Amino acid sequence: MAAGLVLLLAGACQQVSPAPVAFEDRRTTAGVELHVVVRHPDEAPARIALDEAFEAAAAVGGLLRAGRAGSEIDLLGKVPSHLWIEISEPTYAAIALGARIAEETDGAYDYTWPALLKLWRRTDSPREFELERVLRRVDWEDVEIRDDGGLQARRLNRRTEIDLGGLARGAMVDAAAERLRELGIAAARVSTITEHRFYGGDAPHPWRVAAPGTPALSAREGAVAWVLQGESARYDPRDGLPVRETRWTSARAESAAASAAYAEALFAMGAEAGDWARDHPELGCRFELAGR
Repeated sequence: MAAGLVLLLAGACQQVSPAPVAFEDRRTTAGVELHVVVRHPDEAPARIALDEAFEAAAAVGGLLRAGRAGSEIDLLGKVPSHLWIEISEPTYAAIALGARIAEETDGAYDYTWPALLKLWRRTDSPREFELERVLRRVDWEDVEIRDDGGLQARRLNRRTEIDLGGLARGAMVDAAAERLRELGIAAARVSTITEHRFYGGDAPHPWRVAAPGTPALSAREGAVAWVLQGESARYDPRDGLPVRETRWTSARAESAAASAAYAEALFAMGAEAGDWARDHPELGCRFELAGR
């Protein structure tokens, strides 16, 4: 009996999968704090891969983050309207992705929102004509891209300002994760506070991700992003008004960049988010409204 019990306990212990060896690092690059975790048996190649992941994220962040030296997004906002400028592949891809999601969400996502932020910083009760005037500067269709012997972009409205927001942070996360895959890292997670990309998890050890104050998500592979009330000022780009009823939203898409843009659109939708989410089950939308 005692011998049988010992064998039973030994068998149970053998069935427990040991935790995979993991190495991690946190760094701030292009103004974004990134947390990268890699699962790899050897420390030396793992540390090299971590360095390269941060370098890949920095390169993309430098192009896409507004207010950064060398930002192509900033350059696009400074050159005269209707003038085509050369842009890199990451910038072209980010604007194309943002335009696609803006169209799919009927403008609930819009990367030309900075004019709204400036208006509401000046006054907490703008008059109707002020709001209407600013909304003439908020239109994602006023930014065009083309591939005509080279990647190019231009603004159609000289007053249009551009800020990719979470999409830019997500693109940094994606770049780091893709570099880790290229280097042969079998499992990794790259995260900001609200954007995540991960792969290589297994049933005993899935990746667990969350944003502050939201339910955690466990999955083996994918991308997810959250938008939080109070994280920064949020406005509905369709009517220009502050979004007050949404506490948080999240979406899962093909990339962290796409997930971030969808989550921003859901946040702006407020009470409409439920109907939109039901029509798009593939995005795994989750959200919480005030009083719900």
